[in-house]
Amino acid sequence: RGQKFACKNVMFVDQVVNGRIQVNASGIQRLEGNMVVFADGSKAKCDCLVTCTGYRDVFPFLKGTVGANATPLAVPNGNVRRLYKHIFHPEVGKTMAWIGFVRPTTGGIPPCAEMAARYFALLLAGERKLPSNLAHIVQKDFELDTRYYRLSPDVKTLVGYKDWMDSMAELVGCEVQLWRYVLCPRLFVRLCIGSLLPSQYRLRGPGRLPELAKATILAVPVAATPWQTVDEVRRAWLRHLGLRQMWPGDE
Repeated sequence: RGQKFACKNVMFVDQVVNGRIQVNASGIQRLEGNMVVFADGSKAKCDCLVTCTGYRDVFPFLKGTVGANATPLAVPNGNVRRLYKHIFHPEVGKTMAWIGFVRPTTGGIPPCAEMAARYFALLLAGERKLPSNLAHIVQKDFELDTRYYRLSPDVKTLVGYKDWMDSMAELVGCEVQLWRYVLCPRLFVRLCIGSLLPSQYRLRGPGRLPELAKATILAVPVAATPWQTVDEVRRAWLRHLGLRQMWPGDE
């Protein structure tokens, strides 16, 4: 089992189906002027070649050490999975945060960064505390994410959007409590099986904007297949009832 990160924009699929985009997965063998020669021997004229080599998470402007143990002021091993929630260095604590290094497999980076910033602000204000067993939690999450996303070994920032956001919401104190909305069926249904809107984390807790959050959630229609609906309802209730893994691989 495992997950491989892919392009989230599916608009290109129709273009592949109707033939406007030609796919050749054999690999590029060489370039000849403005021609691309593929490994299967075919050629195609090319105006622009996008290599998609990606980038490395490096911070050359961070130098020196911190603390009595002279901890290097850097991301451990250059891997943000070695940070608590991809945000806090276990040996530096709450005084420094890496925000923006959470890349959900579905959803967007900005809402994750916003949630991280909310937690960071509460820590600095003294309204929250980091867990005492920080190193243990980081190691456990590191092993889980490394195993789960082993098919995309170069993308260290990957997380599951809903699980990560829910875990952060618990830390902030803005988690969605479904029982509060049972008497509001339109809102209740959307929270159970609707789009994973970050507005749901503004219904309650620090920085709450309940009326605006409700209006935003209700403005988006529910769109899911029957099987997706059933599976999401099951997962939603397991999360909100605090139940854990039901069978191996059901992380």
